[in-house]
Amino acid sequence: MTEIIKKIPIKANRKKIILILGFTLGIMLIIFGSNLRNDSETDTDMHDNTGSSYSEVLEAKLEEFLKKTEGIYNADVFVTVDGGSENEYVKKGNGYVEDYLVIKNNGSEEAAIAREVYPKVRGVAVICTDGEDPAVQEKVTLLLSAALGISTNKIEVAGIN
Repeated sequence: MTEIIKKIPIKANRKKIILILGFTLGIMLIIFGSNLRNDSETDTDMHDNTGSSYSEVLEAKLEEFLKKTEGIYNADVFVTVDGGSENEYVKKGNGYVEDYLVIKNNGSEEAAIAREVYPKVRGVAVICTDGEDPAVQEKVTLLLSAALGISTNKIEVAGIN
C-alpha cells in the first residue's frame, strides 16, 4: 500500500488521497459492522423468538442432546447460570480517550456491539431414564462436563420415578 502511495506524483496531494482512503475504509467498516449486528440479531443459537432466557434455551438443547445418547429416552435438565448475557461494545479511541463506536440504524443512533457474552454455567441437574444407574450417571456427567466446559462436581444426575 505504501509503495502505491509513493508512486503518486508529488503534484497530487498525497495527504488528501490518504485521507480519502481512510474515510472510505471507515465507511466500509461502519457498513460491515452494521451488517454483523443485523446478522447477530437473527442468530437463534442461544435466543429464541418467545423471549426464553439463555438458561431455558440451553436446557432444551441439552435435553435433546441427552436423548440422542444410547439408553436415555427421556431427560429433564435444569441449568443455573451467573446473571444474564451482556453485550461488549466496539470501542474507539486514541489511547488517551476511549469512546464507543456509534452507528446509525433506521434514524436512531446506537453503540456497535462487538459480541454478546453469555453467563457462566454454575451447575446442572439432570433427571433421566436409568439415571439411578452409576454407568448412566457417569456417562451423562462426562458428556455434560465436556459440552459445557464445567467440572463434573457441578453436575448431578438422578433417575425418573
